[in-house]
Amino acid sequence: MNQWLAYNKERRGADYIETEQGFITFLISGDECFIEDLFIRPDCRLKGHATELVTAAKERGIKQGCKVLTGTIKLDTYGATDALKFHLKYGAHLVSAHNNVIVMAKEI
Repeated sequence: MNQWLAYNKERRGADYIETEQGFITFLISGDECFIEDLFIRPDCRLKGHATELVTAAKERGIKQGCKVLTGTIKLDTYGATDALKFHLKYGAHLVSAHNNVIVMAKEI
């Protein structure tokens, strides 16, 4: 188990799923499952692992009554364009944009 992920869960309540290829962290609050972080090792990217992790987080959210899957994209971070493409391919729509952050969501 990744110590940072365990710390994040204990300290902030962020749940996570970790595989050999990467990890996802997410918060479930009311009817929203909010994706905080998604990391896939560079050698494993573009092989469907991100979709698998997001889908697994979404399924956990559904089991806890979530109706919306939400995520953000910080425009000044590495991979922001790829993150936007991923959100759109996954079926998310634009909710808002403030300063340097785009908010995307998908009904589940």
